Amino acid sequence: MPSENSNRTSLTLEDKIKAVTICQQGKSFAAIGRELNRSKSPGRPRISTAKDDRNLFSLVKKNRTEPSHVLANQWKLSNGKTASSSLVWKRLLANKLEWKVAVKKPRLSTKHIKDRKTFCKMAKSWPLSKWRQVLFSDEINIEVDNRKNRICIRRTTAEKYNQDFIIKRTKQGSGSIGKWC
Repeated sequence: MPSENSNRTSLTLEDKIKAVTICQQGKSFAAIGRELNRSKSPGRPRISTAKDDRNLFSLVKKNRTEPSHVLANQWKLSNGKTASSSLVWKRLLANKLEWKVAVKKPRLSTKHIKDRKTFCKMAKSWPLSKWRQVLFSDEINIEVDNRKNRICIRRTTAEKYNQDFIIKRTKQGSGSIGKWC
């Protein structure tokens, strides 16, 4: 017949001395348990090393649009360790690589960029009387086919407007109507 205490772990001599010392200080049994468990690390051991994590970040930087489950498979092929997509996601979040929707900006040629900078430098020095002569208008663009194609990218907050992570759009396209007034 098995003993009732078979699932208990045995204490080392060092742990017993700690327990007696804590008990002599007048602390409760709960405090003794907390003090003895403090030395042991809770939870499962890490599945990956720091080198494996760096390998994961290099995989992400090769293609920022890969979802977590694809990255988990690529990571498994590179280091031989099986990891879930949620673990990959958590490791990337810990290094501030978030899964965000890519910013959409109009496609500008180098001439457009140069002209915009020239205008901004010129308008910066305008007096208030000149600004009162400017007529501001409003416009709306209505998508007829209402497609919502979103492309997500893994990036940090600081990389939001980096040219590599912006989706360039053209104003001319099918399925939209522009209204200006």
